[in-house]
Parts: sequence; structure tokens; C-alpha cells
Amino acid sequence: MIKTIAILGATEKYASALAEGLASDCNRLLLFSDQQAELLALRENILQKNPNVSIEITDCASEASWQADIVVLAVCIDLQRLMSGSIADFVTQKTLLAFVSSKDDVSNLFTSNVLQQLLPHTHVVPVYLTEDQRHGKLFYASAINEAALEEAESLLISAGFFPELLNKSNSIN
Repeated sequence: MIKTIAILGATEKYASALAEGLASDCNRLLLFSDQQAELLALRENILQKNPNVSIEITDCASEASWQADIVVLAVCIDLQRLMSGSIADFVTQKTLLAFVSSKDDVSNLFTSNVLQQLLPHTHVVPVYLTEDQRHGKLFYASAINEAALEEAESLLISAGFFPELLNKSNSIN
């Protein structure tokens, strides 16, 4: 099934790698970033490798979130908090992958609870993407909602990342 995936902060290092990986899996991509030159270059790079991919650049995070089945918030935690106000009405009951700054933050309930409280009707999945020479592209993920964690895992694997830690949290404190 083709999914529409919004990547907010698409020009960030691992967000662009995620976009490139997802483009080869027949997904529809909506890319948003305040770095327009880099965003255009990313789009062109993806289209050169996958000319038939459905890819759109948008200048509105809310519009991208509204159209998306899954939202990736690939910006720092301060920008996540700021952006949550503008996308909250459009991510209800959707899975939202929120990039965190370390693998320890994936299972840190305080870190994930901040965004979850700002987006109470969204399935927030904290995700840390990294790579090493031995294993390649890796991800760490955690979530309260098991279905959202499975959806995030499937998405990340299809983009070429390998699971290092998957953790279902039992509650929000």
C-alpha cells in the first residue's frame, strides 16, 4: 500500500537519507524544510535515482501533515515543540516519528512525554537514526502504542535502516 509520508526537516542528515530510502519504496513524499536550496537539491537527487517517485516540496508543515499518513519530525526538540502547535490538528491518530538526539533519549520517558503531551491524540514514536561501519544504517525506536512502533519499524526498514532497539513503553508518567 502506498503511503504519503511528510518529512518535516527533510534536509537534516538522516532525514534526507530516510527520504532517499523511502523514495525507492513507491511512497509519496512531502518534503518540508526552511533550507530551500538544499531541499531542491535533495528533490533533484531523489528524482535522478527514482524518476517515477511522487515527491513534492511544500512550504507549509501543516499542509504536509494534513496530507500525510505518517509524519516524520526530523528537527531538534525545541523546533518539535514549536511546530507541534501548528501541526496538532493535522496529526490526530497518525503515527509521528520524532527524531531525538541520542539513543538514550529513545527510551527516556521524559523526552517522549513532552511531545506526547503537546500532541495527545498522536502516536509519537521517538526515533534515533545513526550508522556504524559494521552494521550500516541503524535505528533505535520506542513507543507506547505497539501498532505505531510496528509501523515506524516497517517504514524505517523499508528505507534501509536496521533495528538496533525496539522498545514498547508501558505507560506515560
